[in-house]
Amino acid sequence: MILAPYYHYFLSLIDLDNVLTRSLTVLNIPRERLTPLFLTLSPFLSELSRIIPAFQSLNAFLKSSFEPLELILLTLLSCTVVSVVYAFVVTFDATLARRRFFSFVRSLPGVRSMIRREKAKAVTSILASRKPSPTPTLYTLPETGTSSKALFSVLQQKAAEDVVVPDGFSRLSGTVYYPGAVHKEFLDRVYSLFSTTNPIHGDAFPSIRQMEAEVVAMTAALLGGGPNGDSNVCGAMTSGGTDSILCAMKASRDYMLEKRRFSGCCLRRTWGMGSGWMGSGWMG
Repeated sequence: MILAPYYHYFLSLIDLDNVLTRSLTVLNIPRERLTPLFLTLSPFLSELSRIIPAFQSLNAFLKSSFEPLELILLTLLSCTVVSVVYAFVVTFDATLARRRFFSFVRSLPGVRSMIRREKAKAVTSILASRKPSPTPTLYTLPETGTSSKALFSVLQQKAAEDVVVPDGFSRLSGTVYYPGAVHKEFLDRVYSLFSTTNPIHGDAFPSIRQMEAEVVAMTAALLGGGPNGDSNVCGAMTSGGTDSILCAMKASRDYMLEKRRFSGCCLRRTWGMGSGWMGSGWMG
């Protein structure tokens, strides 16, 4: 019978032939009835007949090369290494890994001293590039007040130190938006109308509150909100672009904590428009 070699080899390996014979006798089951089972297991037994000798050879090698205690220690060490590697792979964060790598590189003695020298050079260069101010530098409150005429003269001298933007032209991209003298004159008149207002108190200055709300509404419409868009798009007036980014990050973090139950560490991964937050930076 073609299955006999696999069947007897398998039983001889695990030493269960007598156990199986006695079990079949007690249960009154003829051996012939197990033939379909062995036909099904034939591929498995065939592979097992090739694998078990290899394991036996490996076992003989280990028994002849290592003491039992050494095998136990090696097994524990291998399991520990595999566990550490698995945990590292599962929780791997490329950003955190880069940060730790460069932090380690910067902590090296030679690199650390080089960074210090370069920082000192940068500070020296910045200090040397500063122009001396025509007005005295104040470190404490003056003991006596200054007349409005004298104060305005000091402010004029300070303004003369700044970059002069030509009429209708500006090289300060993202810093100054200046189409011309007519526009500047208009801005000066507008600023004078609201120079004594406080946006925090909307009840006392409803005009400021209304204008801020209109700026937010117009910006929301550009980002898919507004009457014909998503009504959940909202925002607030901020003091500038950086403040807008920080507000968007905080709003996204709070949204993830509330809606998706993410932990606080998700801030570095889930920031932006995820919460529908929109910040409007002020541009004069």
